[in-house]
Amino acid sequence: TRIFADLVMMKDALRLAVHLKRKVKEPIFFKIVQGDRGRVSHVARIGTEEELKLVLPYLMEAYRTSLEE
Repeated sequence: TRIFADLVMMKDALRLAVHLKRKVKEPIFFKIVQGDRGRVSHVARIGTEEELKLVLPYLMEAYRTSLEE
């Protein structure tokens, strides 16, 4: 099983990192890191329901990609 995301609970928000096979230019991601094996980690701070809705498609993409490996 591949790790497709990391979640950290902070005092006032969540910090979510999704690991994709591509680089995404989306303002919600404040940090983007090229990793090994072609993975690109995208980190977002989620403090509202709207921000959660923005990252959910990328979380689903990361999950589906992990199933293919």
